[in-house]
Amino acid sequence: MFDFLGKNKKKEDVIISIISVSKITSIQEISEVSELNEDEVCSVIEKMIVKSTNDSHYKLFKNAHINKKTNEVVIAKYTSSGGVANLIGKLMPGAARADWKCKFCGATNKTKDKKCISCGAGVF
Repeated sequence: MFDFLGKNKKKEDVIISIISVSKITSIQEISEVSELNEDEVCSVIEKMIVKSTNDSHYKLFKNAHINKKTNEVVIAKYTSSGGVANLIGKLMPGAARADWKCKFCGATNKTKDKKCISCGAGVF
C-alpha cells in the first residue's frame, strides 16, 4: 500500500486516488487495491467524511456516506444524476416524495425507515 504509485503515501491519499482516478466505490475493491483491510478502509473514509466539512483536501467526501448494506462509499459525484429520487422527480415533477434524507450522513431513506439505513441515525 505504501508503495502505491511508487511513493510513500498516507492511507487517505491512497484511498482518494483509488476513488477519484479509478472510480472504485466498493469497500472490498478499495481494500484489495490499497492492501488495507475493509475495516481500516471504512475507518479512514469515515474520518475523511468528517474532515470534508472543514478541509478542502477532502471535498470529494462532502455529503458522502458508507452504505453498509451494499458495502460501498456513496459519493454524489459518482451517482447517476443524483440518484433514483432525483430522476423520478425530473420525470414526474408532481410526484410526491416519500423518501427522507439523513441530516447526519446524507443517505436517502424510505418513509417507513425510522432510522438511517446507512449510519443508524434517527429521523431528525
